Amino acid sequence: MGEWENSVKRKMRIGYMPQRHRDHRVGNDAVSFSLCVSVANLILSFILPPSKITILAIALFCILPLHAQKTGSDSLHVFDLSRSGQLERLGDWKYRFGDNPLWALSDFDDQAWGRLHPGKEKETNHGIRWYRTRVRLEGEQNDFDILAMYFSGIVSAYEIYWDGRLIHRNGGVAAVQAAEIPGDLLRVVKLRREWTTPGIHTIAIRLSNLHVHDSFRYFRIPLGYLSDIRDKLNEFMYLQLFNIGVFFFACLFSFALFLGGGRQRPYLMFSLYCLASVLGIGILAYQLLWNINIRYADSLVWLSYIITPLSGVLLAIFFILIFEMPRKYYHMLIVSVLAVVPLLLFDQSDPVLVLLYASGMALYAIRKKVPGSLTALIGILGLLAMMVFFYWGVVWYVYTAGIVFFIFCVMLSISRQIKQQNQQHEVAKLRSARLETELLKKHIQPHFLMNTLLSIISWIREDPPTAIKLIQSLAEEFRMINQISSQTEIPLSDEVALCRTHLTLMGYRQDVQYALEAQNLPGEEKIPPMIFHTLIENGLTHAYRSGENGKFLISCERNNGTVHYRLWNDGSQLEKLSRQPAQQIEEGMGLKYVKARLEERYPHRWQMDYGLRSDGWEVNIIIAQH
Repeated sequence: MGEWENSVKRKMRIGYMPQRHRDHRVGNDAVSFSLCVSVANLILSFILPPSKITILAIALFCILPLHAQKTGSDSLHVFDLSRSGQLERLGDWKYRFGDNPLWALSDFDDQAWGRLHPGKEKETNHGIRWYRTRVRLEGEQNDFDILAMYFSGIVSAYEIYWDGRLIHRNGGVAAVQAAEIPGDLLRVVKLRREWTTPGIHTIAIRLSNLHVHDSFRYFRIPLGYLSDIRDKLNEFMYLQLFNIGVFFFACLFSFALFLGGGRQRPYLMFSLYCLASVLGIGILAYQLLWNINIRYADSLVWLSYIITPLSGVLLAIFFILIFEMPRKYYHMLIVSVLAVVPLLLFDQSDPVLVLLYASGMALYAIRKKVPGSLTALIGILGLLAMMVFFYWGVVWYVYTAGIVFFIFCVMLSISRQIKQQNQQHEVAKLRSARLETELLKKHIQPHFLMNTLLSIISWIREDPPTAIKLIQSLAEEFRMINQISSQTEIPLSDEVALCRTHLTLMGYRQDVQYALEAQNLPGEEKIPPMIFHTLIENGLTHAYRSGENGKFLISCERNNGTVHYRLWNDGSQLEKLSRQPAQQIEEGMGLKYVKARLEERYPHRWQMDYGLRSDGWEVNIIIAQH
């Protein structure tokens, strides 16, 4: 936020860059202290979790205004007429409530008036008051230019006096709201050449503030050559338009990533943050381009007070999601509080606390080796440093440079995460291909085909119709396996149909009866292929004696965001199976394949247990939904 931006956004006081005058170093001291706060918090971030960093940041931030409330001396403002390109910021004001035309005179004694100190005096919003200051003009004036003063959003209405002469009126000053006429937001007051002779001049402001509901505190008014003021305004406007362009293209790019990158929420949050920044800067640019009435500008400023904390919250949520922070909602609550603390306590929208907290989260992510976290931290620190230098008044362009650097680092961080996601996707594809190959090899094994063909030969001799049914069941099972082998998910109804086909086939082979009962199965639910088929197949192998009939039961329950599948079967060999080591059971029952498929489809969101239950063998699979 530069001086011209602050002059609009902070309409009750013109918060320009610190005055170079030796008696007005309040801003520099405050920013120096703020820089120390930032460094201290970042150092502590290496050893403290983000929640504790937040407490320290709030405490130090509360101390900052106390540190900043220093007062300058009563020195006179000095402006060198022979030097162009300089702006003297008139800030050493004396004030008095009331109304007396004599208070505009240059020879009036104002020694008994109160002095307006930064952050201390706060108006009552009632009646008329006067402000006075003095400036010494030295040197020879430029023959091709005149002096001017720039006023931005000070109050509802005001009158400007130069050496007791009324030189400008903005709106109509009055003691009651009904009589007051609100003026325009921005005014450049030109000073005639004959008024600006070398010597000491008195500036008096008569004002009322009955239509703007913010409080009126310390302010500075730039005094300089008209061309210099216009150049500064144009320069600042071009910078804001450039900033809008940077955030706008970042918004479009992030939204494109969201649409084309699996609808990942971090990209959407960053896109919304950039959009909020576009709106916030756009409000400022609108006020500069179109000089609107102060009463409407008041509403726009309040809108910016909403947008600025909102953008900070959206940015913090982006970091919370992309850094995979634990207890996400806890962190979201903290950053929401940090975003509104400056507004509630100090009547200003400042993202410093949110950025400090984000830097703590970035350090946490670095410790957890989250891809792109170091790049993001560099971007956050770069933006903080640029903001400090900009507040300090070193160079105007550093804030824009900080925005560009920050956006670049965030995009680079996102690209590194996308690179890791692509690598993980390739690994997952290879694992899926291996599982597919394993699935096909598992069900087209030589001994399986040999035993089935021998059964067919036997049935052909004894009962040809049964042999035909056995061949048809084998063909149907191979057809279904061939259809689903390349898929990562299939409908649960297809899985049940495949299991029944396999039980029919094995029943013909063993000359027994196998039954499968399904309870509460949602047909539209999808699962990895051949999960239950594998468990049923191995149950047939290990749970039953030759010639023994069998029964299987599959059920499904939904509860508290989870899906619970239960597969149960009986069998006379279960007691013997339960005494085997767990590793041998997993190998023999095909559980490694099942676990691999579950992890592929539901990473870290599934549980499986198995064992002998009173009257049979039971496998439980619990899957947490998104």
